Amino acid sequence: MTATAGHCRECGAALPESGDCGDRIPELLEIEWRVLDGSEDSLRAHFFAIASFQVQHPSRMTPEATAGLRIQLTRMVRDPIPIASLRIDVRRAFHDVKVNNPNPGDRSAVDPRWPTRWPMTAADIVTRPADEYIAAVSEWAQTTADTIDLAVPADR
Repeated sequence: MTATAGHCRECGAALPESGDCGDRIPELLEIEWRVLDGSEDSLRAHFFAIASFQVQHPSRMTPEATAGLRIQLTRMVRDPIPIASLRIDVRRAFHDVKVNNPNPGDRSAVDPRWPTRWPMTAADIVTRPADEYIAAVSEWAQTTADTIDLAVPADR
């Protein structure tokens, strides 16, 4: 992922020392390892963290996968279902969908309206106290869904 003046060109966050915003994912997972207990709230928090990150970095996935994940993220924010049901729905929806972009960082297939600056990013989450993780990623998911819905209204 290419940077612009020390900031991720996909989410706008200050980059970690490595220069790759993707290195925030292991940071998020390390916090999860310490604080999540396998409860429904914990499983939802994990989904919110990974889905928010991916939606904010659309060049990492194919357009079809990004669109599908956006739908699931917005759904879980607005009208949550049990994680077990979400997993079934995601497996069904993504069964024949190629997920990973073979050229991560290539935004040529990303809708030009897709934000490149977000009110909240993974960089904000990893700096919050670990005991606030579930609330923080819930807020992150909400702001991500709200931001994308304003920028790129969903087909209804």
